[in-house]
Amino acid sequence: MVNIYSTLVFATTLLSALVGGAPLVETLGRRDYHEVNTNYQAAPRPNTVTVTVTKYINGYPPKYVTKTPEYTSVQPSYTSEQPSYTAAPAGDDWRNQMLAKLNEFRAAVGKKPLTLDTRMNDMAQKHSQYQNSIQQMTHSDSAGGLGQRCSDVDVDWRGVAENVAWNYADVEAVMQGWRNSEGHYHNMIGDYDIVGFGEINKYWTQDFASL
Repeated sequence: MVNIYSTLVFATTLLSALVGGAPLVETLGRRDYHEVNTNYQAAPRPNTVTVTVTKYINGYPPKYVTKTPEYTSVQPSYTSEQPSYTAAPAGDDWRNQMLAKLNEFRAAVGKKPLTLDTRMNDMAQKHSQYQNSIQQMTHSDSAGGLGQRCSDVDVDWRGVAENVAWNYADVEAVMQGWRNSEGHYHNMIGDYDIVGFGEINKYWTQDFASL
């Protein structure tokens, strides 16, 4: 009888701890976000031709009409000037590690590698610092939305995206966490050109931009 009573008391205590007590394991968090610049206007191109394609589905009348991008009939001109963005310093080991892993994911699905951009690094780092200051994982920022933050650092963007995470111990862990999440993974293999990373006290940020 004593053994049965002791078992019931133990079970009741355990149930109370699970329902009302602190989590038994440390929490990990992830969030993703993307935005399109509806005000973006590409520079005019000479001798352009616009082609309209009508798509038929199963023999029915056209459901919609789409337009292909404008193509130029002249060869693009190239210069020897370097891009306006620069790579992260060689000593920035964790960022280089994250970039290598990111481009490994992209190569596996046939996507071009991204370039680490110092402007995007600064922006991502400030966002990680903001999250740390409010002790909350978020895409909101006192400096404005993601698109506004990109514009403020002189990135002429067409599309932007952001991944944030909290409480992952290192680059390998947070990259695997994002890889296992559909929305974050789509951002990492999306059609972007440059990227920046930030981290403080396990608040991680990845910012992407297409130019």
